[in-house]
Amino acid sequence: AWAEERLGHFPEACEALAEAETGAGEPGFLGVLAAFYRAARAWEKDGRLPRESHWQWKELRGEPAELARVLTALEAGKAAAVNEALGRYLAEHPDSARGHFLLGMWRAHSGSPPDEAVAAFRRAVELDPGYLPAARAAARLTAAQSRQALEGFLSHYQRLAYDEEKTRALREYCEQLQEEHRRAGRNTPNSLQ
Repeated sequence: AWAEERLGHFPEACEALAEAETGAGEPGFLGVLAAFYRAARAWEKDGRLPRESHWQWKELRGEPAELARVLTALEAGKAAAVNEALGRYLAEHPDSARGHFLLGMWRAHSGSPPDEAVAAFRRAVELDPGYLPAARAAARLTAAQSRQALEGFLSHYQRLAYDEEKTRALREYCEQLQEEHRRAGRNTPNSLQ
């Protein structure tokens, strides 16, 4: 489940955590992601999460419940609740790539200037280059600036990433994105889809 979540395959991550199927609520990106973290917290509480033997889960150190609360606020879309939940979470976990990713998602969908969302996504990428949802989101919004800005981001990502396969996957994603927008008659993407 963790490997799927790191790759941005949230539905697959939920399938791997069977409890998420019943807790998913509304379909959609935030609903599925919230279900994943609620299920992870439940598994953590009853001892089914292999925290001692699995380094990826050790990274979270009890964060699934807090991430689920942030996502619940995001799902509701109430600015005050989201700002409070994100602020509290990032104050307690300033080096959380997932926290900065969610901050970027909130900024991208709440009408903040695109540069603010890009900054949050880029911070998430710097904290964890292997967390592809943040890298894809940063690439999507960076591509809206220019092809040169996107190439600069990809070069920076390649220096940060410890995995050539992830770099290749991100480059392929960017090429697909550009092709989709070319077919739609737009030069560059301008928002998260």
